[in-house]
Amino acid sequence: RLADRALLVARECADTLDAELGLLPVFEGGHEDEMERRAVVEHVLNILGEPSPKVRWHWAVGRAFREIPRVAYAEGYDLVVVGERSRESWRDAIFGSTAERVLRASAVPVLSVPGRRAVRQKAGPFPGTQPVIV
Repeated sequence: RLADRALLVARECADTLDAELGLLPVFEGGHEDEMERRAVVEHVLNILGEPSPKVRWHWAVGRAFREIPRVAYAEGYDLVVVGERSRESWRDAIFGSTAERVLRASAVPVLSVPGRRAVRQKAGPFPGTQPVIV
């Protein structure tokens, strides 16, 4: 999953910098419940593995592209890590993906983690150019 990959990158950043790992699940459906929270916590702890780092949990209801920058700024975080997926709808093409919208709205620096490796050709006039993995 995209969020899992971003979570692992965030953990690596926190471990490397000896920083706090804050997590913000955003419930976009307009409400949350205790079962959903437990499922999220269990999933995250499974992805983080052992030994699990100390996690500071934040919870929000609303639109992720609004809540992520708001909470990151309010809580004084130094970096936001979000997963970036390819555009999947006309809405993403017009307004931008959630990660793009977070990047535009955030006063805190944003690291966007690509969802999957993509192969693209290098631009240039040279024949036999090798594909670049990003």
